[in-house]
Amino acid sequence: MLSIRVEGVPEATNFLRDIVIKTPNQANFMLDRLATETRGRMRENAPYGTWRHGGQHLKDSIQASKPSSFTRVIEPTATNIKGEPFGKWVELGSGPGYIPNIEGIRAYYGVDKKVAWAIALKIKETGTPADRFVQRTEAWLVASIDRYAFDFLNKLVTN
Repeated sequence: MLSIRVEGVPEATNFLRDIVIKTPNQANFMLDRLATETRGRMRENAPYGTWRHGGQHLKDSIQASKPSSFTRVIEPTATNIKGEPFGKWVELGSGPGYIPNIEGIRAYYGVDKKVAWAIALKIKETGTPADRFVQRTEAWLVASIDRYAFDFLNKLVTN
């Protein structure tokens, strides 16, 4: 899975549990806000124009979910024409040897089948470059947490 998981280390999780006991909505509010801001940043970092079946762009497919109380997952959900997630291929690139879906190329570029095959064979020969949009988002997230989290938590505890 290509995603960013926001969850606490045991010390932070225990601290959050204490906050939840004292002020039940504050910990969830903090994580929800962090997930929303991270989703927005990942959307800014994602390349525009990366197509998926149905016309949804990769950046528009980025969602935040809440699998448990102290966990938020931010990830792209875009799929190719076969229904397979393709954010990983954008993030990591593909080495030579990978042949992309011809129908996806036809739909994305609006070309006939011969041109789509030529594009696919070129991709097979050279691969595609990585666009590290998740990695850039993660670096921003870590820096933001380092910069603001403890100040935020201290204000929460003292209020």
